[in-house]
Amino acid sequence: MFCPVCKTEYRDGFTVCSDCHAQLIPELSQKALAEPRENVPMNGLITSIRKNKSRSWFFALSVGILFRFLYALAKNGIWNSSAGRKLANLIAKIDTSSSSEFQIDTSSGLLMLNFIAELSSAVIPALICGALLIRIFQEKASLFTIGAIASFLVLDSRLWRYWNDPNVSPGFKIVGFAAPLLVGLVLESTVWLLLKKQDRAKTFNKI
Repeated sequence: MFCPVCKTEYRDGFTVCSDCHAQLIPELSQKALAEPRENVPMNGLITSIRKNKSRSWFFALSVGILFRFLYALAKNGIWNSSAGRKLANLIAKIDTSSSSEFQIDTSSGLLMLNFIAELSSAVIPALICGALLIRIFQEKASLFTIGAIASFLVLDSRLWRYWNDPNVSPGFKIVGFAAPLLVGLVLESTVWLLLKKQDRAKTFNKI
C-alpha cells in the first residue's frame, strides 16, 4: 500500500497515511513515481517502524515498559497525596489483627479501595501510551497493544511475588494477581475508544 501524496509505502492493514491523511492505494503509477514527492513532514524512524514487523513489535514492547513506568509514577503520586495518606492510615487502623507488618486486611472494602487506586493510576498512562500506539500503528494499534500489555505484565512482579509470600493474605494475593490484568485491560480499552473516536471524526469530516 502506498500514499499517493508522499509516496510512502505501508504494510498491508494500513488504510490512511498518518502524515498526509490520504487514503492509501495498492500501487503507484509510473507517472506518480516520476513526480517529485510533495513536501510533507515525515519522521523516518516512524516509517521504519511501520515497515518492519520486528521493529513494530519491539516498539510495542517498549511502550509497555513506558506504560509500567508512568503507571508506577501515577500510583505513587496517588498514595503520597494527602488523600492517599489518609487512606493508608485508615487501612493501618482497620488492620489491627495482623501479626506481621506485611499482613493486609482481606475485607471486601479494603480490597475494593486497592482496586480503585490501581485503576485510577492507569488512566492517564493509558491515554498517553494509547495515543502513541495509534500514532504509530493507526488501525492496527489494538493488535500491537497486546505486546505492550505483555511486557507490562512481565515487569509487574506482583503476579508471582505475592502469590508465594506467606505474609500476604489470600484476598490481597487475588488483588495482586487481578489488578495488573485489569490495568492491562484499561490500556486496551483506551486504545479501542481512541480508535472509535478517530473513526467518528473521519466520518464527520466526510459529511
